[in-house]
Amino acid sequence: MLVKYFAFLSFGLLLSSAAIAQTQNDLIVTKLNDKLFKFSIGEDPHSTNMVASIGEDGVLLVDTGYKQYGSALKKELALLDDSLPNLIINTHLHTDHTGNNDSFENDPIIIAHRNVQRDMVEGRYMLRGLSSGSKPNIVVSDPISIFFNGEEIKLIPVPGSHSDGDMIVYFTKSKIVVTGDIGYGMKYPSYDLLNGNSALYAQAAQTVLESTDEDVMYISGHGKDLQREDMEKWSEMLAKTTNVIQQEMEKGKDFETIQKENEFIEWQSFEEGYNTKDSWIKNVYLSIENPGRSPALIPAVFNVYESEGIDEAIKKFHEVKQEIKREDIIAFNLQTLSTIIYDEGEGEIDDAIAILKILVKDYSGNERIWVNYANLGNLYMKKDMFDLAKKFLKMSMEIHPTEYASNRLEEIEDKE
Repeated sequence: MLVKYFAFLSFGLLLSSAAIAQTQNDLIVTKLNDKLFKFSIGEDPHSTNMVASIGEDGVLLVDTGYKQYGSALKKELALLDDSLPNLIINTHLHTDHTGNNDSFENDPIIIAHRNVQRDMVEGRYMLRGLSSGSKPNIVVSDPISIFFNGEEIKLIPVPGSHSDGDMIVYFTKSKIVVTGDIGYGMKYPSYDLLNGNSALYAQAAQTVLESTDEDVMYISGHGKDLQREDMEKWSEMLAKTTNVIQQEMEKGKDFETIQKENEFIEWQSFEEGYNTKDSWIKNVYLSIENPGRSPALIPAVFNVYESEGIDEAIKKFHEVKQEIKREDIIAFNLQTLSTIIYDEGEGEIDDAIAILKILVKDYSGNERIWVNYANLGNLYMKKDMFDLAKKFLKMSMEIHPTEYASNRLEEIEDKE
């Protein structure tokens, strides 16, 4: 494990496919001040950021990252302090932010939005191996303050955009704000198709600005850190593009027409991440058209997978998918299911491939098909099936070039 220190980074994901895509093992530890440290792992735009406060009261950790990076996170925390975290704060539910909630032997107190606990208890995502130690002990729906390591830390719920359990963490003395996936490193953001709403991102970003001081730095859930002017530009992009989409919808246009007629030239730099301009337009359009929580196929299908195997699980999927009319939500469920089956790097590769093959065959029109191609290529590479790996990685690059797919192709060249 290579660790880099600097003095002074969504599929998003997404909950779904980013877990399979994460293969970069460099853990980067950044000292923000004498008490605050940022931990980043993975490759942009799939990198995940966490923050630790270490001082006289102990260790407070904001988000815990993917499960497969737990040993690296614990090792680097131990180099900074010999204590385990007293407190964990989750900015939202997704496993790239909650994966190591139960990895600390001292059973720290976990704080999160009330909706995070609801979804964990309900098993909405059927998180494999979810223990009682993963779930929040304290839940919040309104802003509260914690006084820890010599400063007031404000927990400000801002639910509804990326997910309905979003919360920011504001270290008031340090002037550091951990945004979770409300902040997305100056890229078009992703959202949880089951309980998020892209059309509410502009409102959420404005709330973050109004709740924080002028001279703060924002630590995004994924991607680069943002200064106030960056956050203001981010908020402006969200508001202006959402407004355009809404106005076009009022004229009776479908999202394909809006995509063709609006290039959003001013915001081209935001396409360098997980989402494209077209996927952002579609996400906002569908969020306005179909607000509210969507059905989850995952529990029913995963239960069958656990008891009867992949073939019966696929039959169950084809049966229950009739409950959902939107193909993008069906695709999202499949993406999430492939991640859970893969078990975040330690599970059944062949079964995850079987799910992804349904995705790329039957739902090739979904806006994130390039992510599915990249994940499928990555899994074939793990099986040393290099011809298939190259095929799907190249298909991903043709749609949306990324450093991730490019690096995997280089790795294959080195192995052949």
